[in-house]
Amino acid sequence: MSSVEKQSVSSGRGGLQAESSGDVLRSAAGALGGLTKEALERATGSPEIKGNSIRLQFDGPVTFDAWMEAIAGAKRYVHFENYILRNDPVGRAFREVLLEKARQGVEVRVLYDWVGCWATPRRYWRPFRRAGVEVRAFNRPSIRDPYGVFQRDHRKLVVVDGEVAFAGGFCIGQEWAGTSDTPPWRDTGIEIRGPAVSAASRAFGRILISSHPGPSPRPSPRPPSPGSTSGCWYPPTTTGLWLGRFHERDTVTSSNRACDFSSGRAR
Repeated sequence: MSSVEKQSVSSGRGGLQAESSGDVLRSAAGALGGLTKEALERATGSPEIKGNSIRLQFDGPVTFDAWMEAIAGAKRYVHFENYILRNDPVGRAFREVLLEKARQGVEVRVLYDWVGCWATPRRYWRPFRRAGVEVRAFNRPSIRDPYGVFQRDHRKLVVVDGEVAFAGGFCIGQEWAGTSDTPPWRDTGIEIRGPAVSAASRAFGRILISSHPGPSPRPSPRPPSPGSTSGCWYPPTTTGLWLGRFHERDTVTSSNRACDFSSGRAR
């Protein structure tokens, strides 16, 4: 068994078994949480993306194990975005599985929020640089835009090979995994399989190319095709997804290197 396959996050208190996604996502009335399809499309700025399989996640250790299993099985690329990555046992476990895939030749990109990770020491990111991982920080403070500090990337997103994506509220830290003495923080996420995974990958690309290069800068890819969206809203009673704009400011500069974030291949 490889070092990647051995990576696991456990709270020491045992995992929780989630209900089937079909049971969780359907309401008695069969409605979209009391909202109409049109209302959701207006709120998210995106049409519904149908034909997806969605699995609910709500227990940190179980969720992290699912993320790591998907990353360990990556063949082409991993897009990893989170508001907080801590230099603790959970953060280092994720770093190791990502580094292992990079060493195997898988394209690995990591995007973190500068404010969310202000306490994460620089030494945490150095192994990524040595392994050739592309790491960028979202929206570093600038004297040219002092109010820009209030615009943060709170999204937590993992996309693997365009086949599976994970989104929700789980940051990368021991609090969400718990310990033998303290339970994990309660949060919610989803596992997505279907056409919305490609949209999630393009969402990652849009934020990546507008972010300040981190330890391993590369030429900025061109923005995704017009009409592509970012952010992810998931109605509680359907396997469709609504993809909405992640933030208001969408200033992107192009370069002579393009990248198809749906496939993970640079061209």
